[in-house]
Amino acid sequence: MAKAIFIDGRSLNGLTRRIGIGSLDYKALLRILRTEVGACPDFWRFPVMTYHMQTEENRNFLDALRKRGFEVLESVSTHGADDRLLIDRINAVDPAEVTEVVMVSSDSDFLFPLRKLK
Repeated sequence: MAKAIFIDGRSLNGLTRRIGIGSLDYKALLRILRTEVGACPDFWRFPVMTYHMQTEENRNFLDALRKRGFEVLESVSTHGADDRLLIDRINAVDPAEVTEVVMVSSDSDFLFPLRKLK
């Protein structure tokens, strides 16, 4: 059995700004999500993070996330496309393979697909 990790990048970035965090250490975040959240030591695929592409300057940042072990799903639309990408990935989870789901988001749009996994 495995743990699936999903991160709503837009929500995470907004939260860090609201609480005054200038930048996140994504390598440390991934370590915490893998080792200190939940009990399952095995992982279902790579941790998935959505990221809204605002400029080409973000390319280095996204490459760095990938090097740190994230699967980055890029969105170019501001109208919920990033949420749709993450919901599609959540819907692809096989409950027979996954015993734990870690969701990092302040968005309630993910409640329904997560509840279906029960």
